[in-house]
Amino acid sequence: PSSSSVASRVGLSGDGADGGVVGGGVAGAAVGAAAATTSARRLRLFFDVEGSADIGSEEYINDRRKVGRAVLMSRRSIRQSARVQNWAQAIAAAQEAGAAAVVVFNNLDAMEPFRMGLFGELAPSIPAFMVSGADGAALSVAGALGCDVLLGDRSAVEAARLSLQGGSGAESESIGGSSSSRSSGVGEDLRSAPPPWPLTGARLPADVAQAWSLLEAMSLHEEEAQVELQALLNRMTVPEKRVWLTRRLVRHHRSQQDLDGGFSELPLAFVEGDRSLSPAEQIAAIRQQLVEGIGLGSEDLCGEFEVRFKDEHGVGSAVLREWIDLAAGEAFLHPSNRLLRSYDRRQTFWPDPAAPFCNPQWQLDYEALGRLLGLALWQSCTLDLPLHPRVCALLLGFPRLEGGEETAASDSAFSAAKAVALEEFDEDLYRTKVKWLLANPVAELGFDMPFTDPLGRTDEQPPSPSQDRSVASGSRSVEATGSSASSSSSSSTCSSSAAEPEPLTEAASSSSSVATAAAVPAVPSGAVLSLPAVVRLSDRLPGTERSFPGKVLLQVGTSEVALDGADGELQVTDDNKLEFVNALTEWRTHGGIELQVQAMAKGLRTVVPEAVLTELRGLLQPAEVAQLLSGMGEICVDDWERHTAYTHGLYHEGDLVTWFWRTVREWASSPEEQVRLQQLLQFVTGSARVPVGGFAELVGFNGAKHPFTLSKGTHLTPQSLPMAHACICTLDLPPYEDFETCRAKLTQMLAFGRSHFDEAAGRRGEDTTE
Repeated sequence: PSSSSVASRVGLSGDGADGGVVGGGVAGAAVGAAAATTSARRLRLFFDVEGSADIGSEEYINDRRKVGRAVLMSRRSIRQSARVQNWAQAIAAAQEAGAAAVVVFNNLDAMEPFRMGLFGELAPSIPAFMVSGADGAALSVAGALGCDVLLGDRSAVEAARLSLQGGSGAESESIGGSSSSRSSGVGEDLRSAPPPWPLTGARLPADVAQAWSLLEAMSLHEEEAQVELQALLNRMTVPEKRVWLTRRLVRHHRSQQDLDGGFSELPLAFVEGDRSLSPAEQIAAIRQQLVEGIGLGSEDLCGEFEVRFKDEHGVGSAVLREWIDLAAGEAFLHPSNRLLRSYDRRQTFWPDPAAPFCNPQWQLDYEALGRLLGLALWQSCTLDLPLHPRVCALLLGFPRLEGGEETAASDSAFSAAKAVALEEFDEDLYRTKVKWLLANPVAELGFDMPFTDPLGRTDEQPPSPSQDRSVASGSRSVEATGSSASSSSSSSTCSSSAAEPEPLTEAASSSSSVATAAAVPAVPSGAVLSLPAVVRLSDRLPGTERSFPGKVLLQVGTSEVALDGADGELQVTDDNKLEFVNALTEWRTHGGIELQVQAMAKGLRTVVPEAVLTELRGLLQPAEVAQLLSGMGEICVDDWERHTAYTHGLYHEGDLVTWFWRTVREWASSPEEQVRLQQLLQFVTGSARVPVGGFAELVGFNGAKHPFTLSKGTHLTPQSLPMAHACICTLDLPPYEDFETCRAKLTQMLAFGRSHFDEAAGRRGEDTTE
């Protein structure tokens, strides 16, 4: 940002820890001589952008650029120094280097306590301040641009600021803003050649911390600052943005939980999962949690969230990740529950337009889905539920890219933007229906086409065997408990289980032309009713039922929704086909999912509040949000191998490791065995999908990054199956003697599916068959 946009807000007051904001200045806690200062001192702010010298080192002490200036330093630079041990020693080192004052800003983890003190050291004889990370980020830019700061007590700084404002306009804006008060060349260099993303050498890149602090501190200020801020944010990668979001959520929720300085316990939410439940029973169990205010329905999902599976002893991060995937796949993705459907052969998913017509508790179910998405973001889990980016755009409140006012203004034309939108999520519908209609006379169909859209015909169709979400279960150590656990995964070879668009045939494009829309009747106890042949928008159920296991769903069958808002008797003609295409596009991309997304947003906001959503919309695009939630569907073995670590005597060129990767690559090259890649990944990590950024961003214990690791199982016999420590993404490989045994044991490990592990089954001569 320009020096004037920063300098007009920069000032330090030393009234103590509460230190209010003075005229938009920087508030901070102060010790030493600051509190005794009765008149404001104007000092040039110095900030070493490169930070090459260790604080307290001879090079640092002899750097004369600090003489007579207010030196800005970060808590991270203090912690990384080998010469100083604490805040007070760092102040003393700066004073020895000639500094007239010191400002320390907190750029460490949001969960770490914000502390300052002398720690038994002598009090510094120069003013010493500590400010927040957001204020420190603004000051660091001001320091790089050569701005001045005002130091003193509250009244002195305020008086000096008013005095400056009373002078000429140029002076008022040039506390460091004029060329005479700017370090030679620094400001221009910083603005013309900002540092690349990301910087390295710390737990969090410095520019990443600076970016999100600036996002909060400056996004509502000058247009010039906004432009330069956006340029900074544009260099952030999606994994870095994920770090921003996670830590921003931590800061919000920890501040809301009133932890009494860290001594209070975090709120606890508990779930007992059951792998044996059917999809209908899985969604019923989730409804129970929301109705009773437990588990996923807890008031606060951002404390401790613990999951245990029935008849299993494993706990920890990997068990939580497995349960989140299980809930996504069995409760929300299963076609029989009529909550999500796919138009691109299960690559992405949309809310099912039929849900409000057939599901008496649809609001409860979609609120639960929103809560699950929020929990996944909070836990940094990669969810095996890939939402379409356009759904993410609606969910997070992004402006609509098409439809809305545009639709109202162009009912007589099918815009290129709408064509792209429709083709993007349902290529078959666009090619076989929309494109054909626009290019040909309706009479050439040979039958009457109603002004309707099918709600789908597969509400009871189970997934095909290739979609069965069974996966590996073997000997798995979770959080070093040594207990066994099983897991589930989606196959990489998928076919659509939702109703796919069909070619323009009479059977596919017309329903009973004499059927009239009727109000959807209430569902009598024990009865299963069907929707009428044609339903109107007014036939949608309130969805306010909040009970478990819940009322039975109405059968959708061949029911269609009237797009003209009437009774469905209107037919498509050459005169109204453009209107029909527009209505169909609006229904598929917005009208048919709007209410469901609103319910999802209600659940999501329990974890991601509106204030954070507002910031998020300025940082992430809808496609990036979809990537954060569901990661990458494809597994690249080269990337996997490149980011794998080895321990306990294993190394990349060793026989055991060579056999392991040879097996994995053989699976990847075989269409029939590619599913084993996801099964292996979930078996070892608890998640079947690769996080955004690839295997370098793999998540382990408590959401922290942890590489996929192969360890030599010295405690295992050559007849044992491999053992996974899922919370630390580690697979113990027994000392196999040849490739054939290694491949057979890895394959057998993944063949156990949902059954519990029996070590005896892995012994030579007693292998179970697949």
